Amino acid sequence: MQYKGIIFDFDGTLAKLTIDFEKIKKKIIALADIFFDELDHGVIKEYPLLELIEFLTDNLKKTSLTLAKEFNTRCRLLLVDMELRAARGGKLFPFTMKVISNLRHRNIKIGIISRNCTPAIKMVFPDIDKVVDVFLPREDVDKVKPHPNHIIKATQRMGIKKDYVLMVGDHPMDILCAKSGGVDVAAVCSGNVSCEELKNLDPEFLAKDIYELYKILDQKKCI
Repeated sequence: MQYKGIIFDFDGTLAKLTIDFEKIKKKIIALADIFFDELDHGVIKEYPLLELIEFLTDNLKKTSLTLAKEFNTRCRLLLVDMELRAARGGKLFPFTMKVISNLRHRNIKIGIISRNCTPAIKMVFPDIDKVVDVFLPREDVDKVKPHPNHIIKATQRMGIKKDYVLMVGDHPMDILCAKSGGVDVAAVCSGNVSCEELKNLDPEFLAKDIYELYKILDQKKCI
């Protein structure tokens, strides 16, 4: 298989992961405690961050649309603020631009999809729109990964059949998104998830980082 398009996750895959999701989650739950009379912390702690905000907002709607809107707005402002704070300490991995440049010289289209917001990503990667063919942060899709629509929309915008697209990410969500979206997936261990955990999810490729992955794909004549 020779891939014609490669879609990357951003944080932890192309750039150093600086966001403390657990810290943000605790702040969201603390905010929710103000809006709700009673919360089942055992249930809500299992939700990923964005899904947690959506779940709590939907539950508040059953009581008051006004309260639900205020809660959701406060959550989004808090989230973006902390994403921007984290982005100030973020940077692309030293090999990121080299890998992207090498892929482009091979006429491979490049995409980036992320659950992060545009301002935070562009703080770390200002030239992203000039360098990649498709960029889909969370505000540009109805459903973010691991929902398959995120990867499906990216492949459609690239104009490439799913059979010729590879998704690359550092988190189980990336693998789930790719598999449910019908594309091959490569896992890289450059984020906070161990290689062993990623290997257990059976990706087509597993590498330390995208530079090592590039060499594997080149050796196997996949690019």
